[in-house]
Amino acid sequence: MRRWSRTASAALVGFLLGVASVSFPAHGSELVPPAASAQEISLAGNVVALPLNGVSALFHNPAQLTLLPNSATTSILAIRYHPGYANTQGYDETSREMPVAPSFAYVTDRWAPFHVGIGAYGSLGFAYNLPADPARGILNNLYTDLAVLSLAPSVAYSLTPELHVGVGINPSYGRLRLKSPTPVGRLDVDVRGPGIFGTLGILYTPTPKLSLGLGYKTPGTIFMFGNARVAGRGDNVKVDFQFPQTLEFGAAYRVTKRLTVVAQARWAEFSAFEDTSLKFDHRKFLNRGAVEDAKDRFRLGAGVQFVLFPGVTFQTGFSWERWAIKSSSLAPTLPDFTESYLFPAGLTIEHGPWEVHVAAGQSHVEDRHVKQSQNPAFPGRYSLDQAIFAVQVTRLFGGSEETAAP
Repeated sequence: MRRWSRTASAALVGFLLGVASVSFPAHGSELVPPAASAQEISLAGNVVALPLNGVSALFHNPAQLTLLPNSATTSILAIRYHPGYANTQGYDETSREMPVAPSFAYVTDRWAPFHVGIGAYGSLGFAYNLPADPARGILNNLYTDLAVLSLAPSVAYSLTPELHVGVGINPSYGRLRLKSPTPVGRLDVDVRGPGIFGTLGILYTPTPKLSLGLGYKTPGTIFMFGNARVAGRGDNVKVDFQFPQTLEFGAAYRVTKRLTVVAQARWAEFSAFEDTSLKFDHRKFLNRGAVEDAKDRFRLGAGVQFVLFPGVTFQTGFSWERWAIKSSSLAPTLPDFTESYLFPAGLTIEHGPWEVHVAAGQSHVEDRHVKQSQNPAFPGRYSLDQAIFAVQVTRLFGGSEETAAP
């Protein structure tokens, strides 16, 4: 009981530190990020069938909790995020951002046969800040800052030694700040509020070498309320931000004791963003949807995990996804890109009950060229330079007889 008190106290302190760090703007770099921890990033997010750590399980597949040791994991992702916009009048600027996304998870088998996880992660977000240039058609600066924190209390159970299921509920809190030109003057919006969605998972291990995973995030909504100023005059505004549902399915296969390969596909209902709306109390003519036309997309990827020698493991992977938002809906504060390839790598070092993982990755993104006929408001070239850096620390507490690998 004394050991439980010590480990629970350590987990609580880490959790509070994680929540405190998210009180500052913490963003993912994409509308639906592929990962929430450093180990996941190393494999380009292709881990729905590969138990790695508590954050990964809570984010992708809570059924993995049954195969993880009692542990606490903290991870920080830093994204060098440089979106650029150039219009036909000579405007050519790049927003240089470095958002940080922390995450935390604690896993315990204290209530066996149920395995419990609790944690938090930034579930989605973005940040842009482009300067004004009235001479070239940009009347005021273009600014968007969206951050969403999601808690992830989850529980998992083994129906058989090979079949595991898990479920999590995700109460969330979001904040959106927006600055943009309108036909009647500059618009400033600052809204925040709660929301909720859920995460379900299945993990099937038909042989000691093979595991199959399925993860599903339900649709959800963040109900944000706050103030707006339109040409210097006040108004009240409401934003119903829609979480898109996602479905991940994949496999992990242990080729040898040292080599594991993974493959995965993720479907995301990006068309749900068409239902995200901005509504004003007084200036109802400014009411609008966030996106007029978006397409549901698949994200495809694979990865390799290789034990270099005892205590040191190398991971690498890639993932690919096409644009979701059509040219008619693009804006410098909400760009989307034609092709997105992510090429990361990472290293895990184990020492006693501690595991440290470092990762880095670079995205290759093709520019999007939008014609005046497609988008009269914001034609031009949309570009992105993006790199990801991450560090993660896991502390094992013992008490579980399961292993973390399939």
